Formats: sequence, C-alpha cells, structure tokens
Amino acid sequence: MDRYDILIPLQHGFCKSCETQLLVTVDNLMRSFDHKVQSDVAILDFWRAFDTVLHECLLITTEYVGI
Repeated sequence: MDRYDILIPLQHGFCKSCETQLLVTVDNLMRSFDHKVQSDVAILDFWRAFDTVLHECLLITTEYVGI
C-alpha cells in the first residue's frame, strides 16, 4: 500500500501498526483538553467488515491499481 501511495494519511487500518492511530487520537484528545473543548469518542467495531466486501470487486480494483 505504501509503494503505490493508495492510502490517505489518516487511514490507519491497513498499516503495519496501529500505533499511528493511537498517537493521533491521544494528541487530538490532549489538544481538546488543553483548550477546554469537549471531546466525544465513538468506538466502532469493524472486525467483520471485510467479510461484507465483494471480493471479486476488491480483486479487480487491486489489479487495476497495480497490486
């Protein structure tokens, strides 16, 4: 994914590590805290999201971008 520059900087889901997401989240929360701004957090569980992807379309798309 890195070689083809497919993911946007805020996409952490397909990265080798989730550390970047954790760092961004903690930084955003601390900035809000420092500025006394309310922060709301919604935690979503997408662990089965890949099961709902049409795999044929995924394979076509990855082949199209050269993967």
